[in-house]
Amino acid sequence: MFALFACMKIKNNILVLTTTYPTFLSGDATPPFVHELTKRLVQNDQEIIVLTPRRPGTKSVDHQDGVHIYRYPYFFRPSRELLADGGILPNLKKNKRLAVQIPFLLFCCFYTAVWLVYRYNIQCIHAHRIFINWFVWALIKKIHKNIQLMCTSHGSDLHSLNGWLIDTIKKWTLFFGSCFTFPFI
Repeated sequence: MFALFACMKIKNNILVLTTTYPTFLSGDATPPFVHELTKRLVQNDQEIIVLTPRRPGTKSVDHQDGVHIYRYPYFFRPSRELLADGGILPNLKKNKRLAVQIPFLLFCCFYTAVWLVYRYNIQCIHAHRIFINWFVWALIKKIHKNIQLMCTSHGSDLHSLNGWLIDTIKKWTLFFGSCFTFPFI
């Protein structure tokens, strides 16, 4: 995590891409580790904007503990957005048909992230999880050459996803990063 702060010597607008973010609704069991990190960055005088998939019962735009939260829709009906509710990998293991939502999730995350980059004049993107978010920030880096890119892999995404296509995407996305953290490996 210290590499994260080394990349930010002045006040920045930081976009955090994550698929694991608490809803702040009663009964939500989502681990709050990304929110805890973003709260600390706010205390470090950074402007933090989190982009995460919409989940049932959540607002599209929210503000918690000084963090701006944007939740993007990614499938045709909110009641069918089941891929990111509680964790993508466990949900795919339970129901392989949810894989049809992955391209929609990628496109909607990319589209919304580009909009937020322009709206907030983002200088830095911090992506969590290799497959969805790292891929999106690598695409954004092709458009916005001056944005700093930081990545955090939490382990399961790095080791659980394998195969020639996934390995190619991992190598391609790792090529574009500025800082990497692997806190649990």
